[in-house]
Amino acid sequence: MEKLAEAWEQLLEDISSSFHVSTINSVLKRIKVENGDSGKVILLFPNHFSSNLINDEQKDLIRAGFAHSLLIDPDYIVFSVSEEGLEPVHGSNPSPTPPPAPAPARAAESQEMPRVHGRVPGKARLRPDFTFDTFVAGDGNLEALAAARKVAGNPGSAYNPLFIYGSVGLGKTHLLQAVGSMACLHFPNLKVKYCTIEDFTSRFIGAIQSGTMPAFREEFRSLDLLLIDDVQFLSKKTETQEELFHTFNALFLTGGQIVFTSDRSPYEFDTKDIQVRLISRFGSGLVCDILPPEFETRRAILESKAARHRLTVPAEILELIATKIQNNVRNLESSLLRFKNFHETYGRNPALGEMEELIKDLLGFSARPKVGVDQIKSIISTHFGLSPDDLEGSSRKKNIVYPRMLAMYFARKNTKLSLSEIGQAFGGRDHSTVIHANNKILELIESDPHVLRDVSTIEKILG
Repeated sequence: MEKLAEAWEQLLEDISSSFHVSTINSVLKRIKVENGDSGKVILLFPNHFSSNLINDEQKDLIRAGFAHSLLIDPDYIVFSVSEEGLEPVHGSNPSPTPPPAPAPARAAESQEMPRVHGRVPGKARLRPDFTFDTFVAGDGNLEALAAARKVAGNPGSAYNPLFIYGSVGLGKTHLLQAVGSMACLHFPNLKVKYCTIEDFTSRFIGAIQSGTMPAFREEFRSLDLLLIDDVQFLSKKTETQEELFHTFNALFLTGGQIVFTSDRSPYEFDTKDIQVRLISRFGSGLVCDILPPEFETRRAILESKAARHRLTVPAEILELIATKIQNNVRNLESSLLRFKNFHETYGRNPALGEMEELIKDLLGFSARPKVGVDQIKSIISTHFGLSPDDLEGSSRKKNIVYPRMLAMYFARKNTKLSLSEIGQAFGGRDHSTVIHANNKILELIESDPHVLRDVSTIEKILG
């Protein structure tokens, strides 16, 4: 078994460039490797949803690679699904207080309707325009979108919790509320609540002051689906963290579904500000990130929003906006509203120069990173006694490969560039190389104190 485990870990490293980092961490690392009958090796997914996230072509890649490592025929590598249910996702991270075993899912067992709670979906505080139909899919959000749809169609039976993170204005709230809208549509009697963490905190404090904590706890702990936005604002709210921790456990025990959003991964939270056991809860299901949209996706978002606002926008205006507004979907819509206001005010469309002037204040927020990739390359090459050209070159020497991966990691973390743009900045490399570098550094931070020291030192230099 030890040989199998070592071979599996090596395979994951070898194929990491072929999979998104979320798939590696949330699906492949959860597969159990076991010896089967007649010399077969069983790759055991924790559940059917995990298995469905890996397509047949990807399974063939895994099968061929693992068979090659073990020197056996690929037909002896068999995929199967465990009957044990869900397990924590990021197994290498500390989890001092694992969540209790969940009860059977409430919402959709054997295609039955959930139990009646008497709450109408309208009271879930969901925006009618934030649905899956109005959410524009792109390379940067496909995994989060697929997971959100799965959760909405079968609350409590897919990934629980689902944790979606990404920068400001990329559609996290839209996706979160779309989960609620679809769940209410499929299960009209479902008890659903959407709130921001600030709403939860305010309600919690109000309940303490008014002596209505039993009613507050009954309201939140009897839900079938709880959607909480912006959990990063839990920082240093000790009593609210305690209450959310027990709310999580109460819902989890009775099969309730929880979905969180944040501007960062749960493992980027500072344990001085948020309890380790709560961070562990956030990461105990599926963690998905949303990346800034590529140009084609930005253009598609603009076309979708223009149609919804019944606007006829010239192609060159759409091209301008999609080119200039790179990292914030919310600002794309704001740009269209400025176009609309100009048209209604002057009775004509703005010229390109006028349109650029209309959106210039959005560019500083959306498109200018605090730290540039050239600055990152300069700092890291100096730190390791190299030149920026070394980081862009093709050398596979260890003393260059490691700093190059570090530079890609910091470019991913500190700039607003897409994965493809970062790859281009490092000698025209593919976006999958950037994903592999980022994933590798995250792993080394957990296991190698020298890497952790390098990362901390460079972070201080970057400010």
